Amino acid sequence: MVFEEFMVSLGHRMRQIRERRGINQTELARLIDVSKQTVSQWELGRMPPQLINIIRFAKVMSVDPTELLRGLDDTIGESDKSVRRLRVTECIVPVYANEDDALGAVCEGTKKEPIRFFAADRRHTNKDFAFEITTRSMLDKFKLGDIVSIIQKADPEPGQFVFAKAGDQGVFRRYIPTKAGTHVGARLLALNSMFPELTMGEADSIIGVMGSHSSIVHD
Repeated sequence: MVFEEFMVSLGHRMRQIRERRGINQTELARLIDVSKQTVSQWELGRMPPQLINIIRFAKVMSVDPTELLRGLDDTIGESDKSVRRLRVTECIVPVYANEDDALGAVCEGTKKEPIRFFAADRRHTNKDFAFEITTRSMLDKFKLGDIVSIIQKADPEPGQFVFAKAGDQGVFRRYIPTKAGTHVGARLLALNSMFPELTMGEADSIIGVMGSHSSIVHD
């Protein structure tokens, strides 16, 4: 399947879903904040929707966005740089505003809305998540505004970066286990020496390990 064929297939799937929901193009355009002409171009396969609009479409229609995008990798030639940037990986995960919002949404059931979505690599599942770095505890490797994705339920190796529940906070740190390999008593180290080392207690837990790190452009 070439990329153009994939776009026609994607447009056809979007039109079928929209029609099954009984929504016309004008109403769909209003719901996801684009023009009717844009929706028409998507459905005809003449213009690829941006990732954020695929997410919005999927949310409005209550479908899995990864199902809409399945097969895209097979359409992209390695030498086609103009299209390769549109490569979509296996899973799209929510990005929360900070570590505490991520902890609340993922582990405590609070209704924290993600601030955006992130196209994660093949190691992730739809249960995983990401958050924005908002503290200086992990400078200089992780800067303010960077995005870190977390693979849940992964068993950390010594020295890996982990997302943990420490007390009532969500923290992102380097993991140093005890000699016995247990979480209780393990150390959570900040990279910035101005921030204290944390020691895990019985009520604390490892939520997951870092999957990927996306840096923003810093002046």
